[in-house]
Amino acid sequence: MSFVVESGSEVIVKQGVYMDWRKLLSTTRISSTDKSPGSAGDHRTEFQRDWDRIVFSTAFRRLHDKTQVFPFPEDDVVHSRLTHSLEVASVGRSLGTKVGESVGIVDHAPGVTPSDVGNIVAAACLAHDIGNPPFGHAGEDALQRYFKLMEVGEALTPRQLSDVTQFEGNAQGFRILTRLQFEEYGGLRLTAATLGAFLKYPRESGADLKDLGGQASKKFGAFQSEMHVLEQVADELGLHAYHTVEGGRGWMRSPLAYVVEAADDICNAILDLEDGARLGCLSSSTLDSVLLRVARASAGFKQSRYEAFVNPRDKTGYLRAQAIGVLVGECAKVFVDNESVLLMGTDLQPLVALTPYRDALRELAALARDKCYRHPPVLERETAGYAAIAGLLELFIPCVVSVEPAERGSLESRLLDFLDQRTLLQLCPPGDKYGRVLRVLDYVSGMTDTYVAERYRKLTGMTT
Repeated sequence: MSFVVESGSEVIVKQGVYMDWRKLLSTTRISSTDKSPGSAGDHRTEFQRDWDRIVFSTAFRRLHDKTQVFPFPEDDVVHSRLTHSLEVASVGRSLGTKVGESVGIVDHAPGVTPSDVGNIVAAACLAHDIGNPPFGHAGEDALQRYFKLMEVGEALTPRQLSDVTQFEGNAQGFRILTRLQFEEYGGLRLTAATLGAFLKYPRESGADLKDLGGQASKKFGAFQSEMHVLEQVADELGLHAYHTVEGGRGWMRSPLAYVVEAADDICNAILDLEDGARLGCLSSSTLDSVLLRVARASAGFKQSRYEAFVNPRDKTGYLRAQAIGVLVGECAKVFVDNESVLLMGTDLQPLVALTPYRDALRELAALARDKCYRHPPVLERETAGYAAIAGLLELFIPCVVSVEPAERGSLESRLLDFLDQRTLLQLCPPGDKYGRVLRVLDYVSGMTDTYVAERYRKLTGMTT
């Protein structure tokens, strides 16, 4: 339930009712269709089954060849999106379980254990980057920029146009989970609880909604094609809604989305820099000096043990483990201290920003920005990826939005045949420009770094 007040051109939620943990931890499975493949009961919990469905999906498997920060050829131990996602899920399981214990979840939602909360968070963490295009944020930029320059606006509604000009990996991830994987049956059919934890930005696109829901509306989390599914999730979980007089719709986050965000923030703050130190972008001693400020708060930390390590990488690894443990504990405390605020649907800063170690984390973020994200090989690879993605869109999009049938034997007809064999473009009639554009985006954004470069070279005649 929510109350609304008008403010200029906006209608804003004024929360007055707590969200209910029993609804927030719903095991109802969400689908974009009414079909179901059926499932036999087994020894796993519903939330363990969510984890397994994500792990065995092809979209998750592709993350092995999607860059986290550093190109793989530089070192075969640096993180890919796959290893990053697994590590975020590991941290998320610990943090979620601790939160479940600390808020006394068994009293709020009978039959649910702290381990269940950990498994919900872990599954959502596992999928948190599943919609990222190749080359990460550079890939997102390439997709957005193409549509800002391309004349497709007349064929799309304003919000459909916003979907593509502001292409968002979070929305693509929601589309993958609720539609594209096992499309005949409406996606992976994950529980509402896991999808709620996954939804960092539970709103549709549109400038009228930006910042209206605070942290939850900085970006958008569902394309127009999946808004009916987002409504299903929000209704099932009892999320607080907000909307604008222009018709824009959004919801405040599930409290567990803050836990997923914290697990990702912890890993981003530390592990990208660990890769950077391995590649010589910064010294291990520089990284260790900041990590020590956090790690020393761990009950298990021993200075003598840290100093006994000979290999600098082992020293950093020891500090990383201790620091993550400290941050998990502190984020759990922040969550418990703000539980009532979160259940009211009130906007809250990221959990890590409310810990006593926020200054150290900001310093780590600045180091990553200066020493890692601007590393020449990173910039080179992102630039090459940007060109490949833009080049493929320049080939494909004019073909699928053209109002004139492609002449037989023309380049356009060959490209359409190519797409028909590799996408479900045939499900979208020629008049459905939005659907056809999304099918191209599904194909290109789903490519791995290696595959998008290889496809671009072949289709443009650079290689045969």
